[in-house]
Amino acid sequence: MLSYLVFLPLLFAIFAYFLNDKSVKINAVIFSLIIVILNIYAFISNDLRFAYTLINTINFGIILDANNIALLLALVANFMLFISMCFFDDYKKDFLICAMILSSCMNGLFFTNDALLFYIFWEVSLLPLLYLMLKHNQAVLAKRFFIFAFLGSILMLLSIIYLALNSFNSSIMNFNMVYFSTSSFTMKEKTLLFLGFFLAFIIKAPIFPMHSWAIKTYDKAPNFVSVMLVAFKMAPFGFLKFLVPLFADVIAQYHNIILSLCLISALYAALLAASAKNYKELCALSSISHIGILSLGVFSLNQIAITGAVFYMIAHAIVSGAMFLFADIIYKNTKTYELDKLKGLAFANPKLSLVFGILLFSSISLPLTINFVGEFMVLYGLFENARIYGIIATFIVVLGAIYMLKMFRECFLGQDNKLILKANLYQKIILGFLCFLCVLLGVVPNLILELI
Repeated sequence: MLSYLVFLPLLFAIFAYFLNDKSVKINAVIFSLIIVILNIYAFISNDLRFAYTLINTINFGIILDANNIALLLALVANFMLFISMCFFDDYKKDFLICAMILSSCMNGLFFTNDALLFYIFWEVSLLPLLYLMLKHNQAVLAKRFFIFAFLGSILMLLSIIYLALNSFNSSIMNFNMVYFSTSSFTMKEKTLLFLGFFLAFIIKAPIFPMHSWAIKTYDKAPNFVSVMLVAFKMAPFGFLKFLVPLFADVIAQYHNIILSLCLISALYAALLAASAKNYKELCALSSISHIGILSLGVFSLNQIAITGAVFYMIAHAIVSGAMFLFADIIYKNTKTYELDKLKGLAFANPKLSLVFGILLFSSISLPLTINFVGEFMVLYGLFENARIYGIIATFIVVLGAIYMLKMFRECFLGQDNKLILKANLYQKIILGFLCFLCVLLGVVPNLILELI
């Protein structure tokens, strides 16, 4: 089953090449829906392992083995891909090809148990996003994104090779992560290996001080790219896949430094968001701030906080993804993201304003919404293991509520300028369904928590 999720999107990409532009939309919806259905079926299937050796001498091959966390993160990424295929209209077959390649890479990265293959999926997943940026005349943005991501991942590759050369109970280079062990390494070796992974992951997450590429990328990139960047939780998954199980003692030794970086990232992004003048920039900074809080949960090494962080990954993908979908409606109707030009939207658009209000309340973690559950568990775990960080993180959460509510007051409840936001029926249904999920999983979080 996992092999279908990895390779079927590639077949869809090949098929998409022969489509005419008129049939792209319906095929995009069908392809992405099939992927979501297969992902759901994987939860009830026992066929969750696949292995095929490609190069015997280094034990490199296609090794797929998924746990519930990997399945959940893949599902939310594939679900947001399906939502995007339904939501956006102005795309051609090259867009669909990129989306299917991205889906294959997402699933491969979440499911593979071969470290070299993980690296390959990590790198290839950049290509469709870079292509879409270049197509939308964002060459400078694409270049910066590539440089940051590529340089960081080279360090990760070096760490992977070193682990493979010293894999447990193996006389050959072995990229199967089952045999990875750091128990025989010195603390210096562990620290250097940790840094190789850590730098790659915090660039992509993004976490301070490697966050600068993300603000402009989220802001200027096509909305589909922005949605998928927040939906595809590759870096937080990397934290859980490599750093926590292999380098827990390094994290413990440098606990204050790591938590401080996450905290600075969350606080710095929140302070910038408070003065943002652009809707997409505000969403980007808010997203980066949330990632900082989420990462605090992972690196707290507290089980409740880690569980909350995984839930928060899912919540963040849905809520922040929906906020970027709403950005598309705003821009197509107003031709601007500037907040000072968006006044009194609620007067002419009461229904869409209600939808946006629910998404906003979810974003600021109002009780009984999806973000509240993950954020509360992260903060609870922080107060158990690192109280001072929990106190500051709570302040950041309150700051986030302040700037988001201020934006809502000024853009939706300010002076009526009679701007009408037009959305087609299925766009309204999509946003309404995402709001329903935000409330449902906030009221009944055990639907997800029992699977983590």
